[in-house]
Amino acid sequence: MIGSTHDQAGELALALEWGLIDLDEVVAWADRRILDGADVDQALFEVSLSESPKVALSGLNRLAPACSFWPSVLRVLGRITEIEELSPKQASKLAKHIFHLGMRRDAPEPFSNLMHHWDYIDLAIQGVTGSPENAVGEFVQDVAALLDKHVE
Repeated sequence: MIGSTHDQAGELALALEWGLIDLDEVVAWADRRILDGADVDQALFEVSLSESPKVALSGLNRLAPACSFWPSVLRVLGRITEIEELSPKQASKLAKHIFHLGMRRDAPEPFSNLMHHWDYIDLAIQGVTGSPENAVGEFVQDVAALLDKHVE
């Protein structure tokens, strides 16, 4: 994982919140940062001693305000190695997270293309429009295009 402590904390907070990593990985990261002695902050100790994801998220979010937010989102999306294999339910959950992020923070152009997928996938799951497989395929294609264009 590259970047500042703030950027890494932002990435880990999103990945933990989205269920892409577990608490042990977050605690191990905090322990390494503390042992490195770089940018040691009281919130790192809180994360290191966390016994629940909620406590860890609190510490990570205190570390992350100065992070480069949307690049962190890109790195989190890049963690999803099996994106082509997402079920409709998993894709809907991921699209929902992206939608809510875009609503909380103004989504820049590359992300605005992902904002409509949550509704589209859910409507397809309900049988209102199109097939769930096609809806997920379009979502996966847009995420892959975003990653290809913006991630080294």
